[in-house]
Amino acid sequence: AGSLMLQHSAVTLVALTGGAVLGAGLSWAVGPLLVLSSTGKAPVPSPLVQWPWPLESAALAALLLGCLATAAPVTLSLVRRATVAHLRMDAP
Repeated sequence: AGSLMLQHSAVTLVALTGGAVLGAGLSWAVGPLLVLSSTGKAPVPSPLVQWPWPLESAALAALLLGCLATAAPVTLSLVRRATVAHLRMDAP
């Protein structure tokens, strides 16, 4: 059960990290292009992207813990149901 939970944790962590990096990258690349002045031209001074990393880290940690709290009972239930005959089956 421990290795299966570790696998769930790794996949969830990769997905959350990828989403955070992609979101930050898109915000940095596209965000300043979406800001216009009242005349419709580029604003002066140019906009700066400010990313709240402490808040983002807390949200990602909460998401990770929530996902793992959801996956833990399911994983434990699947491990308990797995019989020796089921684990030795050749069919996919």
